[in-house]
Amino acid sequence: MNGEILRKERKRKGLTQAELGERLGVKQQAICKWEKNESEPSSEDLLTLANMYGVSVDYLLGREPMRDVPDVSFQTYHLLSEVACGQPNVAEDDYEELIVSNMVSRADFCVRAKGDSMINARIFDGDVVFVRRQEMVDNGEIAVVAVDDGATIKRVYYYPQDSKLILMPENPKHQPLMYAGEDLERVRIIGKVIGFYSEF
Repeated sequence: MNGEILRKERKRKGLTQAELGERLGVKQQAICKWEKNESEPSSEDLLTLANMYGVSVDYLLGREPMRDVPDVSFQTYHLLSEVACGQPNVAEDDYEELIVSNMVSRADFCVRAKGDSMINARIFDGDVVFVRRQEMVDNGEIAVVAVDDGATIKRVYYYPQDSKLILMPENPKHQPLMYAGEDLERVRIIGKVIGFYSEF
C-alpha cells in the first residue's frame, strides 16, 4: 500500500480525512492509518477509492505509475436527469450529455442520483451512477427502476411466486417500496447499476 498516493489523491479531490471517511463509512482514524501505511483499506474500499478518483487499484497500491493507468480515453454517455434515491420523480426520456471516463465502458448510460436513501451503498446525492440496460436483475442487486412516470435507484427483490416486488433503500430512515399483483404493471426495471462517480 502506498499511503502517500492515497493522501495525494484525497487532496486532489479536495477532501479532508473526515469527509472521505464519511463517504466510505469508516472512521477518520482509519483514513489516517492508511495514509501512514499503518493499515490497508479493504478490497471493497480500494475499489471504491479507485472509482472515486478515476484511477486503477494498482496505481493506488503503488504498483504502477499514474501515466500507465489503462484505458484513460473518454467516452460520451447519455445522462438521465436526476433520479430519486427516495421517491421516483424523473421521466426516463429526459436526457442531457455528459463526458466521462470509459473506466465504466460496460455502461449504456448514466443517471444523477438525488436524495439519501442509498447512502449505505455509497451512492450519495449528486453522484453520477452508471447503468447497463437490462430488464431483470438478481435479487439484492441495485437497479434503476421506472415507476409510473418516474424512476428511482434501489435494491431489487422480486418474488414471482407471490407476485411481489420490493424496492429496498440503503438507509434505515426510508421505507421499502412494495408492489404486488396488478401494481407490478406500474414498475419496469431500466437497468443494473454497475458503478458510480462522485464529483466531490
